[in-house]
Amino acid sequence: ECLCIFGNEGNTSLRLYYDGYGTPLQLVLEENEVVTECSIQTSEADETLDFDFVSANICNKVIIKSECMRETFNELDLSKSDMVEVFECKTTQKNKYKLALLKPLAKALSPSSKIALRMDTRGFLSLQFMIVTEDKQLCFVEYLCVPEDDSNES
Repeated sequence: ECLCIFGNEGNTSLRLYYDGYGTPLQLVLEENEVVTECSIQTSEADETLDFDFVSANICNKVIIKSECMRETFNELDLSKSDMVEVFECKTTQKNKYKLALLKPLAKALSPSSKIALRMDTRGFLSLQFMIVTEDKQLCFVEYLCVPEDDSNES
């Protein structure tokens, strides 16, 4: 069912294959009798980014209704809006995120009813989209984004 979260009406299946270290991750997506195969070469990461959002490290959090995000992202005063359900700000942060990394959010934003925005002490941004399916089940899509590195700016 999660494969159809963005509006697919047909039969959809996804099979994942991974034979272990050094082998590619293979995906086979079948949708309405159309088969798409993808092979992703795997490699050993030099350094693993820790995307673990430990509650103790979250310094800012906002939960708002998605409709206001669709209407206007920049002009909403979150601290005074009736669209905001939770607003917690433990510290002031200034982070930059590449717009190209945030644009894919639109796909999850459209069917969502609520969004939880969280930042941890490193500036990592977590966006969780709550989506109610046609059969009234709750699904969540989480998007993580690393802030730009400002160390090269003068």
